[in-house]
Amino acid sequence: MKKNNYFTKVEDKYVFNLSLIVWHLIIMLASIAVAAGIIVFIWTIAPTFKQKVKKDPYPVRAEYPAPVAVSLSDLNLHKATPVLPQKEIVAEPENITQEPVIDTTGLANYTVSLNIFKSLFKESDWAGAGYWSYPYGKEYWDFYQKEKYRSWVINKPSIQSRLESSYRRTDADSYLKKKLLLDGYIDVVKNRPSEVRDQLFDILITHNTKNINDTHRNCVSLSKLLLTLPNNVDLKHINNTLIFLKRYESSGNELIDYASSILIKITPPQRAAVLSSIRNSYSSFFDKEFTKQKEATDMFLTLLPEIKENNQNNVINQFYRVYTIKNRERNQKINQIELEYQYKVNQVEEKYNDRLFRAEMKYNSRKEIKASYKYRSLLVIGGGILLIVLIATILAFLSIQRSVRKIENKISLEE
Repeated sequence: MKKNNYFTKVEDKYVFNLSLIVWHLIIMLASIAVAAGIIVFIWTIAPTFKQKVKKDPYPVRAEYPAPVAVSLSDLNLHKATPVLPQKEIVAEPENITQEPVIDTTGLANYTVSLNIFKSLFKESDWAGAGYWSYPYGKEYWDFYQKEKYRSWVINKPSIQSRLESSYRRTDADSYLKKKLLLDGYIDVVKNRPSEVRDQLFDILITHNTKNINDTHRNCVSLSKLLLTLPNNVDLKHINNTLIFLKRYESSGNELIDYASSILIKITPPQRAAVLSSIRNSYSSFFDKEFTKQKEATDMFLTLLPEIKENNQNNVINQFYRVYTIKNRERNQKINQIELEYQYKVNQVEEKYNDRLFRAEMKYNSRKEIKASYKYRSLLVIGGGILLIVLIATILAFLSIQRSVRKIENKISLEE
């Protein structure tokens, strides 16, 4: 009975004092909160996109100065001091002991090349020279006729023995490799007069490399060069060229091959001197850059018709010097242009990276905000649903109590 009185008081105090519209309004607000929570939750689980960042266009690089041009007026031929070629190092020959050759593959072809090579020399050069020495006196030899009483002293080694030493130095341990090396020697020696071939062969084997392919390549380059040089050219030019090829390897071959192609345009008496100038300028003027030297030499060749034939070597040295000086100034301007351009490019990159960083920060911030609102939206949804259920339960309970009360009143009236 007390409980009924309590609910009656609650119903009279709250249910009847608050209209049904107010309770519906509370439920509606709770529903709106739930709907808003659901919307926010959906927003939080939706993917977060990074802001697109555009890079500013790179600046336009300033134009390089025009390539240098050297004219005869720049050379000041009457006052210029001739450039002396650099002193070149002459390598000493090496004596190598003989070793037996075992591999006989390719022997037939090698023999053909050997016969061709032998035919290029005088018999006396091929056999070498020497004399008999009698350590106990010639009378012992005359009486006993035994080899221990005499010995052969070599004045000049035979070409055959020098050839064998060359094979050992270049690791030509098969007849195939020997033929490759021998064919290179043949290409060089056959282009010189017979009286200098023996000395030329000595120069060739003196400057052998340890790699047979490099040695053969040097011989090929030298054979092309000899086709452009007079027959009476001093062998020191050949010796110095081989030293150059050995020192600079493949890049040296490129320059010598190029020199062979352009020396035909030089008057014959000047070719050896011009060759020395080209060779020495490779490191002194052009820092071992073949492309630069070729560009300068091609430009020099355009001036040849205006140059006296007996002055070509002197002019090419002066040309190289003036060309190098002018190019140095041009390169300084180019370097300055590159520095300014790179500075502007770096600024563009820095701005772009800053934008990327800001976009990344904004993206991470959005993700954190969504994570925070996701938790809150779940609380709002749960709280709203719980509030709606609670109010609905209370109203239903009170409604039941009200109906019971009406029934009780009706019963009491009928009694």
